[in-house]
Amino acid sequence: MPLYPFGFGTALGRSFSVLRGNPKVLLGFAVGVQAAASFVGLLILGGVSFLMFSRLATVEEFSDEFDALMAGSIAVTAVVGVVVTLALSALNVVVQGVVVAEVSRATVGERATLRELWAIVRPSFWRLVGYFALQLLAILVVALVVAVPVIIGAGTEQYFLAALIFPLLLAMIPLWAWIGTKLYLVPSAIVLEGIGPIAGIRRSWQLTRGRFWPTFGVMILISVIVSVASSIVTAPLQLFGSFLPVIVMPFGEGTPEPGDFGAALATMLVVTIVTMALQLLVSAIGTIVTGAGGALMYIDARMRREGLDLRLQSYVEQRELGASELPDPWPYDPAYAAYAAQPRYGAPGPAQPGYAQQPGYPQQPEQGYPQHPGYPQQPGYPQQPPQGYPQQPPQRYPPQQQAYPQQPGYPQQQYPGQPPYPAPPSAPAAEQPAQWQPPQWQPPAPPSGGA
Repeated sequence: MPLYPFGFGTALGRSFSVLRGNPKVLLGFAVGVQAAASFVGLLILGGVSFLMFSRLATVEEFSDEFDALMAGSIAVTAVVGVVVTLALSALNVVVQGVVVAEVSRATVGERATLRELWAIVRPSFWRLVGYFALQLLAILVVALVVAVPVIIGAGTEQYFLAALIFPLLLAMIPLWAWIGTKLYLVPSAIVLEGIGPIAGIRRSWQLTRGRFWPTFGVMILISVIVSVASSIVTAPLQLFGSFLPVIVMPFGEGTPEPGDFGAALATMLVVTIVTMALQLLVSAIGTIVTGAGGALMYIDARMRREGLDLRLQSYVEQRELGASELPDPWPYDPAYAAYAAQPRYGAPGPAQPGYAQQPGYPQQPEQGYPQHPGYPQQPGYPQQPPQGYPQQPPQRYPPQQQAYPQQPGYPQQQYPGQPPYPAPPSAPAAEQPAQWQPPQWQPPAPPSGGA
């Protein structure tokens, strides 16, 4: 992972590439947990259904007691099914916690085992379950708000109250998108910072401030991609399973042969098992990708708001230098948050006094660092004025005339059977200028006449 704010595109792409980094641990854990949860849920639901509906054989059919037992059995089975489904769905939050731990280790270039990841998640297990309980409570409150007008309208025959369910459901869609985005980072905050559900909600609400639309884009695109992939994988098998009875009994009449019926039943059972396995696999992948997207957006938000990138870089450098005991870089540190709140990149400051502009160099325009969106800014450093060097006067050297001695020509080669080539006429020698001779001293002539 890059140790700097990476933004929307990197977070979305790396969410799907998390499996490539540690596939055995993540996919094995997610599929194993969800498969075990599904198996336990089927056993509980099947046992309760058998116990409840087996009582119908003890009373007379079409009697009042039979009708009461039937209604009670259906109600108890439905309630148990909802409770078991919600209880086992809490394990998805635990899977997301393991994914968050894996992303945190992969960010600093470490590959952890399942035992090491569970050691990170185990202290926060009940906190994650508590957060899921708060989500469940909120869902029940919303369901009651939607169901009360319907119940009142049906009881008082005021059906216009029941019609209020449609605008209420439409209003729930943007409300769900807004609240879901603001709480998308809660599992990451609970696992990495070791805080409770309420504090995790507060932290997620704070970190998504100013980063709502990138977080919403990652969350909604992951949901859409996973849903479309699940439909593409399971739709052909479901379609084949729906056409299987028509293939066995094309006209809907008669009894198929025992061999044909057994083959059709075995085929239907195989198709059902394969469909459930594929749905389980796609669901596990969706849980992993969703958890990875939340963890990456959490890391990106903390890098921008709290200088987490500086702490992670320091952690990696100390590890590379061979430090044995390294502090945990993930808990909240107010000192780094205060430092990150300062501007990192600003315009250059005024020139310091005492530096004179040197002649000979043109004044260069001041160029500041470009403002990157989303990066915290550091205070600008004062700009040093350009210090030119004094211009040196041009140095003129007198032309040097150096006569080179004339090189003798190459001897002429003669080949046998060929006449000798005539020598080229030699160029006349250049006339050398007469050299100046100083005048010779001569004694003065004797004066004429007698003394």
